[in-house]
Amino acid sequence: MARFRVDDAFVTGPRFAVSGEVLDGVIHAGMVARSADGFEHTVNAVEHVHVAQNELRALAFDLPDKATLARWKEQLIRGVILDVMTRH
Repeated sequence: MARFRVDDAFVTGPRFAVSGEVLDGVIHAGMVARSADGFEHTVNAVEHVHVAQNELRALAFDLPDKATLARWKEQLIRGVILDVMTRH
């Protein structure tokens, strides 16, 4: 299992993304990200995002419906730790 700390969450084109830091392990597309408060979704891509002079990692997910997106934005705030694991 890998762990990812969220720094920011945002919509980019047809995807929802969370930028942050991989704390443990290796994360790749197809793995499932989960938070303690109920977020659970399959990672579509792991990308590098350039913000100002910093290069961040971002986990990208399919863009959900508006109600789910609003819930995700509330759940995935700075400091939240995601457990990321292979799908069983």
